[in-house]
Parts: sequence; structure tokens; C-alpha cells
Amino acid sequence: MNKNQLIKYIESCIPNKLLSMYRNLKRQFWWLLQQTAYKVSIAKLKNKQSFNVVFVVWERSIWKYDSLFKLMYKDKCFNPMILVCPLVGLENKQMLDKVKETYSYFISKGYNTICACNETADLIVNIDDLSPDVIFYPTPYPYQIPKQYNQYTRLKYLKCYVNYAYVNVIYSWSIASAVQGLMWLYFVECESNKYLALSYSKSEFKNARVVGYPIYDEYQATKGDASMWKSADPKFKRIIWVPHHSIEGHNGLLSFSTFLENAEKILEFAENNKDKYQFAFKPHPLLLQALYNHPKWGKEKADAYYKSWEEGENTVLQTGTYMELFKSSDAMIHDCGSFIIEYLYTQKPVMYLGNNRKEQSNVVGKKAYACHYHGTTIEDINAFLDDVVQNGNDDLKTTRKQFYNEVLLPPNGCSVAENIINEIKKELHK
Repeated sequence: MNKNQLIKYIESCIPNKLLSMYRNLKRQFWWLLQQTAYKVSIAKLKNKQSFNVVFVVWERSIWKYDSLFKLMYKDKCFNPMILVCPLVGLENKQMLDKVKETYSYFISKGYNTICACNETADLIVNIDDLSPDVIFYPTPYPYQIPKQYNQYTRLKYLKCYVNYAYVNVIYSWSIASAVQGLMWLYFVECESNKYLALSYSKSEFKNARVVGYPIYDEYQATKGDASMWKSADPKFKRIIWVPHHSIEGHNGLLSFSTFLENAEKILEFAENNKDKYQFAFKPHPLLLQALYNHPKWGKEKADAYYKSWEEGENTVLQTGTYMELFKSSDAMIHDCGSFIIEYLYTQKPVMYLGNNRKEQSNVVGKKAYACHYHGTTIEDINAFLDDVVQNGNDDLKTTRKQFYNEVLLPPNGCSVAENIINEIKKELHK
């Protein structure tokens, strides 16, 4: 029995009421300890003119800080760098492949990038040696990265976080987790989400600052590259299909996925409509591993399926960053959580597959859901593509535009990166 299994066993023996009290006390202890550490750190930084900022990352598709990194690089007050960490839980080869891919991506962009591990997956970087003043994290999940780099360690550094997905559900873990409360500054997307966080704890989430969502900046800077599609001919409408990873039998907090019902049908539909459409398959990063573990799929079938998309005459497989893909597309079909808002930055038509979304949505999520066409079957998909995308009968165009203006535009007439930097400088120079 390993440590985690032992902890789970012990917790299963404790009455729920006592266990809840223990967890709340533990959360309060860590929060108070971190606040004390922040006060000491800020006092030490009082007269410093330039600040080292480390961005921890392990997967390029969750990288939301590009505009912020670039703006910090131009600002004499900051020295930004990227620390590429291994993703805990993957088998060694898969983990190393992910590290190499992510490291190469940032090196190719000319960013100051450090790899946390060597060729045998041994950790070789002590984060203290990088002398960070501020650390940015890409998700609020400490278990995803080695303990020496995660959000509960190195209390003396000022830790920041922007939600890796635009929060649109009602659950406290999405907007008001212990880790989000631990942050020195917690950058949220809109006033509605700030109030939602504060409704859970006014003391913990006084760290929340409304700045907008970073994908806004990226979308403004993206041209839209048609070269990622098989054909650049605009007569073929470009459709993105994005399935979530929460397939049947896969352990997850949310069950959005319609992949098992639609996977073969959508691929067949794409192959049968080469005269009208190009399709891009943009799976959630965790879907492939979920399919490997699924009793009716497994590695061989999953790999063959992905390869079919990659090699199809009018289909492509996209597993990396997605802004170029968004901007060069004509429409999207999905059952994901984050993309229910993120694709609306394009203001293009979008269909949501499934009918289990609305009851889980917060105020912003419900408004975003209302900007979508809805369906559950391949017939619904065909009708959406034929009527809305091909024939232009887009009844929700005005609704999407209104949502963009009222919810998605960042505050203060600034970019999201400018808002974040302004908030950091304001707190450091109080």
C-alpha cells in the first residue's frame, strides 16, 4: 500500500463530519501560513527594481500566458522564464516525450526556457536556484507536478494563477479551491466569477482581481493559418470537432463526453462529405490516455483512430495550441467545458453536443450555453452544418456578439496582459 492509498484508507475510517472539519482546519492553516510568508516576501522586495518571474508549465496546450510573457519580456521591471516540468502520473516514455515536445515548443519561440528533468526523468533543477520572486502556475492541481515545484511548496515566493479554463460551472473546486485561495494574486475573468469566488470565502478570495481571460489577447494577435488544413480553398467549410476526455468508465469530476456515441459517426460523416467540408479533430489532451484505459478501446484502437484523422483526405489531427485553428475555422462542434466560452471569442457559429450542461453552469456559463446551437446526434450535426454553416441561417449571431461585448472584453480598456502587469506592480509598490 503506497502513501496515497494509506491516506485514502485512513480517511475512509473517519466519520464524514470529522473529516470535513479536519480538511477545513488544514485549509485555514495553510492559508494563514501562506499569508504570513507573503508579508515577509513583499517586505524583502520593497526596494527591488526588477523581478524574476517563473512560469511553470508541462503541456503547451494549457499555456495561456503567451501575451503576458511577451509583455513582461519588454518590461524592464520583469525577467520572465519558463520551467518545463514533467507531468506526474504518465509512464516514463510518455512523460519524457511530453517534456521534450513542450521544451522544444518554447525554445522555438525564443523564450528563456529551462527543463526541470534530464533524459532519464531525474529532476535536475532546484527552483530556488532560479531565484524567482513570482511564480505563475497553469492549473490549480498540485498533484500534476513534482512536489518540489507545486503550489504548496516554496511559501516564500509570490504565487499567481489565471484559470486555465474560463470558469463557467457552479462547483467550488472550479473557482474557489484551496489552491486558488492560496495564491498571492488570483486573476479571474469577469466580475461575476469574482463574486462567485467571494461567496465561498471573503477572506481567502480577497486575492481575486478581474483582468479578463488571456485568450482574448492571443486571439487579437493571431492571423489564422490555413496551412494547418489539408486545403486552403475557402469553398470547403472548415469544421473543428473537440471531444472531452470524460468518456464512459473514465473517472472524472464532470461527465460531458459524447465521444463514444459519436466518434465513428463523425469520422464517417467527414469522409462522406469531402466535397463540402474539412474537419479538424482537436481532442482534449487527456482523451487519448482515457481511451487507452477504456475496456472497449485500448491503445491499438485509439492510435488507429487518431491516425485515421491525421491521414484522411479532408481531415487533420490537431493536438497542440489551438488559436490558429480557431481563427482559421468556420465553425466548431464540441462537448467540452472550457471551449463553451473560449470559442465565442471568434464570434463564429458553434454547436454543443449533449444536454447535461445547463444545470451545471454558473451565470456566465448559462449565457455562453445560450450562444450555442444544441444537438445530440449525427443528424443534428448535419442539420447545423447544412443550415447554419453552409446556408448562413445563423440566428444566434447577434446573441454571440452581445455576449462578446458584455462578457469577453477585458476591463479598463487594456489587454489582459496589461491588466495583470498593472495589478502586480500595484501590489508590489504599495
